[in-house]
Amino acid sequence: MHIKSILIVIPALFALSACSWVELNEAGEKVRVLSEDEVSKCEYKGKSTVSVTDKVVGVRRHDEAIQQELLTLARNGAQNLDGDTVVPIGEESEGKRSFKVFRCVPR
Repeated sequence: MHIKSILIVIPALFALSACSWVELNEAGEKVRVLSEDEVSKCEYKGKSTVSVTDKVVGVRRHDEAIQQELLTLARNGAQNLDGDTVVPIGEESEGKRSFKVFRCVPR
């Protein structure tokens, strides 16, 4: 019986590690993700660091799910700095990543 439980739990953990739990909000839908080269004429508004859970019960989540959630959180939060564009800075580390926030479209 113990082995059956393990055989059920392990695949469930891997399935959960691929799940995305962060939803793009209405404000975030209007925020673009661009490269540093594409924002040369934009107004810099600040820096935002976002984080997500990178492990579920000690198992590393899929990188794609982590990256997507970080982008979604950065886009959702850009409005707090009056931004409409985010630019990723560096790489994700332990579920954290920083983004520069810009205003590219005049109000």
